[in-house]
Amino acid sequence: MLKQRMILAGAMLVLGTALLAPGFEGQAGEKQVDKKQKKKGEPKKIALFSKAGELTEGDDKDTSALTGNSRRKVYKVNLEKDKTYQFDLKSNDFDAFLRLEDSAGKELAYNDDAPGLNTLDSRIVYTAGMTGEFRVVATSFSGKLGKFALMVSEVSSPPTPAGFNAKPIELKLTDGKATYDGELTDKDAMLAGRRYKVFIVAFEEGKTYQITQSGNGNKGIFDSYLFLEDSAGARLAENDDFMSGSLASRVLHKATKTGAYRVICTTLGGTPPFGKFTLEVVEKSGKKK
Repeated sequence: MLKQRMILAGAMLVLGTALLAPGFEGQAGEKQVDKKQKKKGEPKKIALFSKAGELTEGDDKDTSALTGNSRRKVYKVNLEKDKTYQFDLKSNDFDAFLRLEDSAGKELAYNDDAPGLNTLDSRIVYTAGMTGEFRVVATSFSGKLGKFALMVSEVSSPPTPAGFNAKPIELKLTDGKATYDGELTDKDAMLAGRRYKVFIVAFEEGKTYQITQSGNGNKGIFDSYLFLEDSAGARLAENDDFMSGSLASRVLHKATKTGAYRVICTTLGGTPPFGKFTLEVVEKSGKKK
């Protein structure tokens, strides 16, 4: 089924300085307040930047293995430590793909289809582990060209998903990798109609980890959904479909401190709540800085 496109709307009020610094192909924007009505329980959001752009044959090709044949535009952005930001890339012309890198070009997060939204737009929610300059990469998944809108907002911490309090399963990394083959059954804990399992895994400060949950022998009907939380249960990231044509979920996370993290494996609401799955956690970075 083709996903419906969403048209960006809403008025904005100018507040102050720009978040995105001039450089690369991007221009500085103005700090703005999103005046849309918020639903109860949604995090508050301050729109910091809104940029209309276009991918053309004259742009550089992306450096990611997933989008290496696609053109891209890169923008510099200054983020503050411990603040949470939402990056949105929307297009009516192509399947949006959004990436976030540190100042040296090392990938910190990426997204193809925004979790929970029936669109081909992309969204990243990221809590900065340090104050400094980052790079936002706007590109396409399929290599198509066209116009896009890029928006950056500062958001309050996402609400913690209450109720993920099942007894956790400990995962230990061996040579930087851990794999769990299991199944969600009617004996697992349930929250909002979704069965789930909780895993505990130790991360090291400064290292980046890739967490993937995929269906295992479910013939495409198991639509996985993945949450990452800190040791206190505060949400750090979540994902539904990390790339087009896949029902697997993936989170890429750079640990801001050493300690235990919680991985919750579940399904997308409205899909079969049971099924086999594979969870894989892989250390992607080398020595911590």
